[in-house]
Amino acid sequence: MRYASRMKSGALLSFVLTALAAGTFFGVTLGGLQHHFLGAPWATGVIAGTFFGVSMGGFAAFQNRAIMRMIPVGANRDSFLSQLTLYLATIGYHPSVATADTHTFLASLRGGIANGPLTVNVGLTEATLVGPAHIIRKIVACVKYVHVDPYRT
Repeated sequence: MRYASRMKSGALLSFVLTALAAGTFFGVTLGGLQHHFLGAPWATGVIAGTFFGVSMGGFAAFQNRAIMRMIPVGANRDSFLSQLTLYLATIGYHPSVATADTHTFLASLRGGIANGPLTVNVGLTEATLVGPAHIIRKIVACVKYVHVDPYRT
């Protein structure tokens, strides 16, 4: 339950941060350009910036929603975990907490300040990934090409 609330707060945080940053930047820039070149009032730029910021915030929250996927582990579980850890390090996630079967990875600043944690539960034949949607999609695409399980069709 605590993990699910952290993922929801991650999506909400990304909505708020993106909406504020994109809305402020776009509103001031567009308002200033319209006012300088067209003589239009600043309010039109602020309204457009607010709309743009809310739209971008909604997109960021959609990308950071929590999803769960299961992927095949293959024959060697330790090899799978080491390759997964290496791949996650390249996209900005570092190991945080690990037990025998469950590993948690947290995003560094490079990995995305508003990205939520990623949890991997490794079984005998499958690993369950829970985390932000766009990160899970990257992992699933990478694992398809790295781990080919000859026993699955």
